[in-house]
Amino acid sequence: AGNAFKANHPEALVFIDNCNVILRAIMEKCGDIEDCISTTEAAELASKLDEKDLSSLPLPGQVDFINGGPPCQVGVDHLF
Repeated sequence: AGNAFKANHPEALVFIDNCNVILRAIMEKCGDIEDCISTTEAAELASKLDEKDLSSLPLPGQVDFINGGPPCQVGVDHLF
């Protein structure tokens, strides 16, 4: 769904990733890490984001919409 949205809305900045990782990285970028409660996994994965991804992360007040959910049924079928 994320890739379809990205293809249909090329002007939109779309992140297709674990929202916990993205939010952790944004808080680190903004210097709000002291207020961040996240899993160890999210912290480790956020630290592995490359510079291009980090520089494109939005700042507070720049996000219009966050959508999170499980993979679509087709994606679920491939997990087993």
